[in-house]
Amino acid sequence: MSAVLAGAFAGAAAAAGISWYLAQERAEEAKLRPPLAIVDFATLVTREAGPPRAADDLDRRMMTVKKAVQKLRDAGFLVLDSQGVLGAPELLYVPVDRLD
Repeated sequence: MSAVLAGAFAGAAAAAGISWYLAQERAEEAKLRPPLAIVDFATLVTREAGPPRAADDLDRRMMTVKKAVQKLRDAGFLVLDSQGVLGAPELLYVPVDRLD
């Protein structure tokens, strides 16, 4: 009986140790991956008054995009354009109105 209990205890201890090790390994891997931010840049450019009407209007809007990307990048995010994303969880998409 005591051998069975000792074996069960040893098995539980080994499983706990392996689980802890795997959790630590995943945590270290997560530190190496930056968080993602997916942005709909087309909407960001056209949301003010439709498509840009002149070159200087386009330049001004593109500067807005560049500033939004810079803010996210400085915060540690990897920024992707939504047009290049085939699928991702909804929580990774940054609402355009939050980029001001």
